[in-house]
Amino acid sequence: MASTYQCTGLIDLPDELLLHIAGYLHIIRTFQTQAEAFKSKELERTRQRENHLRQKTLYALCLSSRRLRSVAEPVLYSALLSLGTRNGKEKTALFYRTIFQTPALARHIQYVENRFDDHLGNTLADAFEDEDAVEAVQNYFDNLASIILNAPNIQHLSLVSLETNEISIWRHFRYMPHARVLAHGFSKLQIMCIQIQTSNTGFEDDFACFRYIAHGLATVPALHTLKVSGVVTSRASQETTTLPGKFEFLETVEISDCMLDFDEVIQFTSGCKELKYFKCHWAYINAGDFPPSYLCRGLLPHKHNLESLHLDMRDAGHRTGHSAVESLGCLREFTSLRSITMCGAALFAATLSQLVLQSSPLLRQLAELLPSSIENLTLLLKINKHDMEVFSVHLGVWLVKFTEDCAAKLPNLKNLSIMTTPVAPFSAPPVLTMLFKDVGINLRFSHVGSTDDAERL
Repeated sequence: MASTYQCTGLIDLPDELLLHIAGYLHIIRTFQTQAEAFKSKELERTRQRENHLRQKTLYALCLSSRRLRSVAEPVLYSALLSLGTRNGKEKTALFYRTIFQTPALARHIQYVENRFDDHLGNTLADAFEDEDAVEAVQNYFDNLASIILNAPNIQHLSLVSLETNEISIWRHFRYMPHARVLAHGFSKLQIMCIQIQTSNTGFEDDFACFRYIAHGLATVPALHTLKVSGVVTSRASQETTTLPGKFEFLETVEISDCMLDFDEVIQFTSGCKELKYFKCHWAYINAGDFPPSYLCRGLLPHKHNLESLHLDMRDAGHRTGHSAVESLGCLREFTSLRSITMCGAALFAATLSQLVLQSSPLLRQLAELLPSSIENLTLLLKINKHDMEVFSVHLGVWLVKFTEDCAAKLPNLKNLSIMTTPVAPFSAPPVLTMLFKDVGINLRFSHVGSTDDAERL
């Protein structure tokens, strides 16, 4: 009589099943900067909590038996989830000590993420209550940088840093010649999400300024996605460091809370050879001698491959004497554009709400400015609550006219979204929705902060 297979625990499972189970314990990666991720605070904390449980499970498996350890250890060390909190700094120091005592473990690292806040509510700010806070925070960034620089197979980085005269992580990455890239594994780095918190005042060195960062990243051959937040321009770095020539495979670029000069954004986009997705949200606009229309020129080399464009200047401050913003210009040359998200300041050098309230003839030009290839259009509005009633009437009149323009000039348009600020949410009148539906367009009104937003701004 044939014997019956009996499994009394994990230890009795075949290797292929153990590997399959361990595969479900890989951490959930983030593809956002910390600021963007915490716009959905509960979702981000849930992700952190789940990752914490997965790593505890892997750690327990490593301690249970030699056989289970051989399966769980590569998964456990494939990612570093680092926190700038008191407890998080200690764990990062222990991780640093472990991989330097056992260098083979560093070869498993493919993903490094750090955060200043955890799912329990602890923050980096709490650590600054200690007497040796500055030294402790710098030691934390020293350990984190050393781990990254000694991980030969790293593919994905999600970093947030505090940059002052005393504290910096970017000083470790200032010089990254080709030989160092090969030695430390940056030849495999594909995705990078960067957030920098700094006042940019009185720096002795400009390690964290965008020109230095971009100069280093130009030596990373496989990089295809770059998302940055809070990057700044430096007068010193502008004089001494030019932006690199070409980013061979960089397809996705997102800049949030942008404080870069327009010429710096223009140089960077011009240097990307395969740019398909570009997003920029300005916190401060210093156009100088390069108005937004020059940004369109910087994107022109990508007119046949750019698929998504997102420009938002609604909340941007302006340099004294430059409160007026010149319009971006016509986008009809961008024949591959499928998705556009834009505010009025970028399109018309005025807010869309002002143009609607004034029944401006500029709005009639909208369909003429957009490429016929566009499928998804999102208009960003900033409306005062007391203007809501009048605005709705004027907007309805314009939208009726816009449906006629769409049929003739935007034959591929499928979705039109109008996003407002949280103080002025409203819904589309049914008759207006049906009017757009008759021409094959889905009209949707939403506001920033609503749960059904496809994209949070």
